Amino acid sequence: MRGLPLPKPFARFAPLAALGLTVIIGEASLVAGPSSAAIGARSRHDGDVLRIFERQTVYIVTNEDPAIADVLLKNTDPKERHVVTVEEWKQKPANLRQFVSPVFLINRERLPSGLQIPAACSADGDEIWTEVKHIGRSGSPNYEVTISAPDSVWLRRAALSFRCLQEVPRKPIRRNVRSIVVVPVGSGAGEAAELFVRRQNTENDFNRRTAAHVLSAALVQPAGKSPLRCAGMAELVLVDRSSAGDNSPALPNGKTLASPGDTVAWREAGPDGRVRVVYSAPSAGALFEALRRPGDPLSIPETLTVVSSARDLRTVRRVAVAGVRNGAGGPNLAKHIASEAAIRLRALDAFEVLERAGLNEILGEVALDQAGITHATDRTRVRALAAADTLLIVEVTGIDGKTEYAAKAERLTPPIGPVPRRPAEPTRLRYDILFPGSENNTLLRGVTESLLGKAVGTKSRREYRSAIDEYNESTLPRWQDEVDHYYAQREKRQIDWKQRIVAHSMATIKGSLRLVDLADGLVLWEAPFSAATQGENNWVTRRATTYGEDSGEPGLPEDCPEASDSVSDALIDQAVDTALTEGIQALKGTALLPASATTVASRETADPAAPASQIKGRLLDVDGDSLLIGLGAGDGIKLGDTLLIALANGKTVRVVTTRVRPRTCDAAFAPDALPALRTRTAIGQTVTWGAAK
Repeated sequence: MRGLPLPKPFARFAPLAALGLTVIIGEASLVAGPSSAAIGARSRHDGDVLRIFERQTVYIVTNEDPAIADVLLKNTDPKERHVVTVEEWKQKPANLRQFVSPVFLINRERLPSGLQIPAACSADGDEIWTEVKHIGRSGSPNYEVTISAPDSVWLRRAALSFRCLQEVPRKPIRRNVRSIVVVPVGSGAGEAAELFVRRQNTENDFNRRTAAHVLSAALVQPAGKSPLRCAGMAELVLVDRSSAGDNSPALPNGKTLASPGDTVAWREAGPDGRVRVVYSAPSAGALFEALRRPGDPLSIPETLTVVSSARDLRTVRRVAVAGVRNGAGGPNLAKHIASEAAIRLRALDAFEVLERAGLNEILGEVALDQAGITHATDRTRVRALAAADTLLIVEVTGIDGKTEYAAKAERLTPPIGPVPRRPAEPTRLRYDILFPGSENNTLLRGVTESLLGKAVGTKSRREYRSAIDEYNESTLPRWQDEVDHYYAQREKRQIDWKQRIVAHSMATIKGSLRLVDLADGLVLWEAPFSAATQGENNWVTRRATTYGEDSGEPGLPEDCPEASDSVSDALIDQAVDTALTEGIQALKGTALLPASATTVASRETADPAAPASQIKGRLLDVDGDSLLIGLGAGDGIKLGDTLLIALANGKTVRVVTTRVRPRTCDAAFAPDALPALRTRTAIGQTVTWGAAK
């Protein structure tokens, strides 16, 4: 019957084909199945509630950024998607919602006072309202979704939370949340405010009960009236005292700071129940570090609390940098870490940073401990070479490395086909009608023969017996031979793979940064550091072969190296760089640093009446008639200025600047300086600028 038109009685089998059944008529067949829409791969966090959007015409009605629609409908497959404003939705025909699925994503902060959209939503204050209602006629697949939130942050978070629902909620889901406004005071507080907001507004943290917004002080308390949301929100004020000026909030109850390096916090409760928490820090780095501490920054008592104290390093001018490896790492590690530390220290624009060849070797010989450089003779050697008033020691106490090898394989040989299916037994019908997957189901065969026997006719007893004999004597043995051949081929089949041998390496470094005063050898500031870096290198790519369809991926080859404790120098250098970045960040957060040369110069220009007699420094180095002094352009020093050096006998000697740098200057003795006074000048003596004018 190949190529012949189907008899008219078989037209009635079209509905069976439409249901996904295969109707075999002799050698002809009708094969059909339901069409399936391409549905994007969903995240493992997504719930079954997203099915209400499949193959629907969805209208997103929002007064927020239209990109919020992508947050809600990501990886869904609506038939159509339209994003409209509230005003545009009101202009649509009233009966439109009978044929579409409207979704209201409403930021109530942007709604006019007293207005609710949709009108049935009664959410108020700091409440998230999530509701799904079936609309349209009975059996209609259309739903109306309402997600209403008090502000933009909570609206986005509510949309993400909605995606996780496993079923359509039967009643509105109401959730009370809170928001706080973050007010940075001072130019350096903005970075800390952004850090706090990022931590609070983590997109995937559905259970976090707080959202944060950054507003300037002018917006929090504007002239005339307060913003709509700020009037009832908690307030977090972050103060960078180094640049806040007169805008810094006064300390409670007239209290004063015990130390200029203290970071303090306190809570204020207003009569309306609004909470105000203030963090006041001496620098932007200290403020940043205070907010990084574990715990809720809003859980602060009303009494003044010292959160941390920073060491005062504002008198430090010239810093020499050296590295100590204490047996860890290669011979060039100390030089590398000293160079990298100097680069990061210079970026602070707070010190004049020097690198001195030979310091690394000397530090390996001197009596160095946790308190500093203990012996005076050792300090003399170091100070003579460093030509600085302080020494930053980068000490590496341990380096751990590990390299392991693993195989990753990609199968090149396609999988073998399925085992040959057992042929269906002949039926009593004139034309065999079979159901895919149920060809040998005796119950289904009996029902089919009884229902369709009159429509297609049945075989005679002789025809049926002949078909059965041929099936048992020829068809089944041939099928059994095919099955045996299939399993034999499956067992010994060659499988080709593309295999990559990958070396996984990890380097961990530990150590500390110590700033040592070379005048007395004591440690001015210290902070530990640690870092770990990982790397992956392709050791070799090869072609591998296994046998058998069920054989797994090929293992590591015999010539593959064993796991070892060694890693590449490049990976260690990455760990060093990461650790030093962490250490210098700690320096910014736990110490008061000198103002940058640019800032100090600007301050001197803006306030020329400042008393020059208050500008003091130290004599850093003496080389014959050349002197190195810890005062520079950042202190207002200019070429040709006259300075006074206070000698040990109470007298002074005049020197004149010959070269000026940001933090230091070179000077020579004034022509009228007596030789006896010149010989009494020594490193560490006080130098005053201004009194000699």
